[in-house]
Amino acid sequence: MNFLLFEKPDTQEVIKLFTRGFAATEREGEGKFIANLVSNLISETKPSDLFCYVAKDYGAVVGCIFFSRFIVPSPQIALILSPVAIDTESQGKKIGQRLIRYGIEN
Repeated sequence: MNFLLFEKPDTQEVIKLFTRGFAATEREGEGKFIANLVSNLISETKPSDLFCYVAKDYGAVVGCIFFSRFIVPSPQIALILSPVAIDTESQGKKIGQRLIRYGIEN
């Protein structure tokens, strides 16, 4: 398992991960909604305001997290963790916990 900074070539695989993951646990419409959110985050957010990390297993993206900058009325920098997706077949293996820890530390 490798934890890496998201790269643009992984965009479609990440979008599909969110579509499948949320459709399986919520409903198909939710999967499409979250996939659209992810697509917009990737394409419209300034790189300095978005931090995305992926978990890859044998080269395939099996997890993804986004940290987005949140503007607060102070000089502090705040980030929001959302959204998060782990491939349904990879859930229960603590990949999400490890990926979040990786994102916080990097």
